[in-house]
Amino acid sequence: MSYLSGVTYGIARSVSGGIRTIKPLLHQRNFHHSTSRSIPLDELRYINENYFHESARQSQVQRNNEEIF
Repeated sequence: MSYLSGVTYGIARSVSGGIRTIKPLLHQRNFHHSTSRSIPLDELRYINENYFHESARQSQVQRNNEEIF
């Protein structure tokens, strides 16, 4: 279980924009550079949903901008 959250955390962290979403949680949980603790699945789900909503919104904005020009 902790391996899975470690992998998901690594993926979320490596994706650009994911850092912005994940940073407040790291400060809040004092999670810096510690792999022994894992983020609860609810928090991971929250991070993932927010990240994908944000990236979908950004690509929609980008498409709208392309249509204008």
